[in-house]
Amino acid sequence: MNKISSLVSLILILLTVVPQKQLLAQSTLNYTDASIHFRNGQEHFESRNYEAARAEFNLFLDYDKTLLEKEDGNKVWAEYYVVMCSLYLGYSETELLANRFVRNYPEHPVAGNLYKEIGNYFFEQGDYARAVDYLKKSPKSDEDAQYRLAISYFSLQDYSESLVIFNELKDGTSENAISSSYYAGIINFRAGRYKEAIPDFKKAEQSAEYRSEIAGWLAHSYYRQGKFAEMLAYTEPLLREKNSGRKLEDVALLTAEVYFQQANYDKAASYYTIYKN
Repeated sequence: MNKISSLVSLILILLTVVPQKQLLAQSTLNYTDASIHFRNGQEHFESRNYEAARAEFNLFLDYDKTLLEKEDGNKVWAEYYVVMCSLYLGYSETELLANRFVRNYPEHPVAGNLYKEIGNYFFEQGDYARAVDYLKKSPKSDEDAQYRLAISYFSLQDYSESLVIFNELKDGTSENAISSSYYAGIINFRAGRYKEAIPDFKKAEQSAEYRSEIAGWLAHSYYRQGKFAEMLAYTEPLLREKNSGRKLEDVALLTAEVYFQQANYDKAASYYTIYKN
């Protein structure tokens, strides 16, 4: 009897152990199959086949949810890729997916840049209204995102919103500081705030990118305030320069106008000549 009991016990143990091994093997196989979908998704994404990539990542996420823990690295990246594929495919669910991703993974490095990435995409497309929707959710510390947000507001003619950001950026040390001064100067000038525009234009003049056109803005800013002596002190040295690369037509005309008003007709005539030529 003892031998029979031992044999029965052994059989029961084997019946228990074998299915567990099979289950483990099946679980490992399932996860391996799921990983294939993830790799396929990456390959499709890199080749810009976003429809196929999106399908593969969704297969990975739906393959067997019991295998994918919330903090699984591939799961997080798969959800990120689904968001980006939806964006590039123009799907309306992009914002919903993006908000869900940021809500579910607020500490993940990608979450902090996701809104910026989406905003930059619309910015590059020239869709400034949608760029604003996302860039304004980017971290305030991200000066590049803030600059593009300000440009988007400027392009939409929302000058009050853009000026607030440009004023914050222009005093910084980022590569966008001088460009921010340039745009702040234009906004102030158009609003008739010529006094505020002058220091903005002077800072922008330091950049070769804006130097050629700044002279006109500054000359007009002085002229419209009636600061003729300051204007002449600025414009005359410029007009004596040879091949400066600056746009000086308006500068010469305004200088001629001031001298004409002062009855200095000889100088007025000489600057009118420069203007005509």
